[in-house]
Amino acid sequence: MATIPINDVDPRNEYVATAGQTVFPYTFWIKSEGDLRVFQEGTLLTLTTHYTVDVTRVAAGGNVTLVTGATLNDSIVIDRDIPIERVSEFQTAGDFKATVLNLELSSMIAQQQQLESKLGRVLALPPESVVSTTNFALPAVLTDQRGIKWDSASGAYIETTADPDAQASAAAASAAAALVSETNAAASETAAGVSETNAAASETAAAASAASINLPTISGGDATKILEVNATEDGYDLVAAPTSTDVAVEVSADDTTPGGLESKIAAGTGISLTTLNDGGNEQLEISAADQSSNLAVSNWTGRTASQANVWTGIAWANSLEIFAAVSSGGTNRVMTSPDGINWTNRTAATASKWQTVAWSEDLSLFVAGGFTGAIMTSPDGITWTARAAASAVNWSSVTWSPSLSLFAACAATSGTTSIMTSPDGINWTSRTTPTGTAYVGIIWSEELGYFVTVPNGGVIHFLVSSDGITWTTRYPPESNSFSFVTWAAELGVFAAVSLNGTFRVQTSLYLP
Repeated sequence: MATIPINDVDPRNEYVATAGQTVFPYTFWIKSEGDLRVFQEGTLLTLTTHYTVDVTRVAAGGNVTLVTGATLNDSIVIDRDIPIERVSEFQTAGDFKATVLNLELSSMIAQQQQLESKLGRVLALPPESVVSTTNFALPAVLTDQRGIKWDSASGAYIETTADPDAQASAAAASAAAALVSETNAAASETAAGVSETNAAASETAAAASAASINLPTISGGDATKILEVNATEDGYDLVAAPTSTDVAVEVSADDTTPGGLESKIAAGTGISLTTLNDGGNEQLEISAADQSSNLAVSNWTGRTASQANVWTGIAWANSLEIFAAVSSGGTNRVMTSPDGINWTNRTAATASKWQTVAWSEDLSLFVAGGFTGAIMTSPDGITWTARAAASAVNWSSVTWSPSLSLFAACAATSGTTSIMTSPDGINWTSRTTPTGTAYVGIIWSEELGYFVTVPNGGVIHFLVSSDGITWTTRYPPESNSFSFVTWAAELGVFAAVSLNGTFRVQTSLYLP
């Protein structure tokens, strides 16, 4: 089983940039590119627009690359900001997935390191301080232009009666006047004496003013206590630090009524909320009724295609909100639909035997593949353009890798060049495979960072690759003629189906 060590490090890196510098390492573990915040000269940058992230999922971290080079001496700050949430659930009597559990545990440790880093950047007493009071709370800001001073009588911090800045300015002016008086002392000894007296008085006032705005030295067993505004809101109390980090919950920045978690969660249909250990170490239990009979996949409805073709591939474009399907024959070999119900004929780039289609959200591009080297692309599913494949074989399946920014296609034609890749769907490069097997299905796992292909006969093995260039064989438990493979991120499972054999469905928790 693969392990993901989380070292005892501060999940924060700070840099002073050189002119035009773009690459800045982050030296801690993250799960995904959205787990980082990047600041340039104090401004929060936007992922993809301003920078990209090399996600390695190793303790040593990776690199943040700016889209535009930094200016000389720009401050660059990188810190980890994994959302404090749980996104996976272990089902009762279900499989206990090591991959999913390891990601959960690593995320929890990373979140604790985030909190430790943030707490280390707030105003606090040093651990060696010996304190003699229990009231460190700051007073409410009752009057504009006032400072804070220690009141030994009440054992608390209180508001000053004057503006410390004004007092300091007055003290400085008095000191300057005293200096002028001393300079003119030769002209009048009496005037000099008065000036010296005034200077001494001004220095005393300045010292008193300075003392009024400084926090006193605390001693006597209060090292773990914190400052809190007192009940009358005119001073501070030293109180024991809370033993819990629980705070009132706000749904958004506009929430006018923070409250407990239970009061902020609304249970939907089939969901129940139960408070456990009421009044103690409370927990909120969320339960769901069995909704399997209501699932969309339980009920299928026949829909009329735009043409009675042999439809062989379909893909969904999220940003366009449209399906696109391809066919191996017919007059119109492409059809599109915004809802899966109403379909419209589209003209393919060529009258080829189209077998597969995939969508890249990053490039906003459909790519379709077919027999005899057929490749075509479309930005909208309506207008299609023929492209040149790396070789004139029967391309059977195509997929997109977001983290590699790469299309990969496999061919149902034997040969050592039955896989090709493209960064844009237009320019394709043949990739050498270990054997001359034909492949009918290819898929990408964003979580594991691997392509996986399955064969349709001959020497039965799978191929895996972390970059689309170098491919390695893996052998299934049974040598079947496979037809397709897919990846379930939530389960951490690859699943492949076949045309024959005893086990016509085969799965792998971590195929590579």
